[in-house]
Amino acid sequence: MLEDASKYRNIRVDYKIGDTIGKGNFATVKKVKHRETGEKFAVKVLYKKKMSEKDKLNIQSEIEILKQLDHPNIVKLVDVFEDEKHWCLVMELMEGGELFEKIIEKERFNEIEAREATKSIIKAIDYCH
Repeated sequence: MLEDASKYRNIRVDYKIGDTIGKGNFATVKKVKHRETGEKFAVKVLYKKKMSEKDKLNIQSEIEILKQLDHPNIVKLVDVFEDEKHWCLVMELMEGGELFEKIIEKERFNEIEAREATKSIIKAIDYCH
């Protein structure tokens, strides 16, 4: 049975797709620019065919949770697009890099840097609970 393609929104109508900024097993992350406002975001493109049914249910659950979150230490989900092959999660663009990469780059954090990073993480976890 074929799915009704008319129920899907095309992300390219609202956003101009840019360069790839990350890649994983199930997803690619690209920079996008909103066509009307010019605001830049990241879009996580998740490939359904690479996922098990359990993975797909987990992604749907993650989307519902992310829609409810609004905290400065948690990346903001802005919009969701879906078609037969993908989910596209439009998210706040975080350009500071990953904490893990910063730790490797610096080799060690001083006490103040470690405290501030840990405090931000704990605030986000506390908010989620």
